[in-house]
Amino acid sequence: MTHRMTYCAHCGVHYAYQASGHGCLHPLNDSKYCPNCMAVIKVALDKVPKKVEKRWIPSTEYTKDQLLKLMDESDAKLDWLHEERQKGSIIAMPRLRRIGIPLIDTKTGEYQKTRYGTVNDKLYHISWWDSKPDEYEILTEVYWDLINDKMLENY
Repeated sequence: MTHRMTYCAHCGVHYAYQASGHGCLHPLNDSKYCPNCMAVIKVALDKVPKKVEKRWIPSTEYTKDQLLKLMDESDAKLDWLHEERQKGSIIAMPRLRRIGIPLIDTKTGEYQKTRYGTVNDKLYHISWWDSKPDEYEILTEVYWDLINDKMLENY
């Protein structure tokens, strides 16, 4: 559990922001605004309908093998950046990787394989079981227009 003392961007009061642990997802816990200001902001924003959200949708752009190969190539480029950063020859962000929690077959003990990766500036998620390598699911993250109920292109 991590707490940080900070000042509210609106009223200037000194308050504790909880960055992790039980309670960090409380709707009034915010890194920029104190709970009192956040309550007022929340009431105001509750009147404004959401127009766009991120969603995961099925993708047929690539097969499992194609996507895994492209993810490996993308990872190799990021590994090179990470190595150069560690040498001090370039300034770059630390190597980060999104991970997914796999399902577990309690009868066999087999773990589902899952992988996230960015290919051509799109985030993909692929999951499969080793016992059924030809059965897999590929999802891509998109922005969804909630008013017209459709995917937004080039958003």
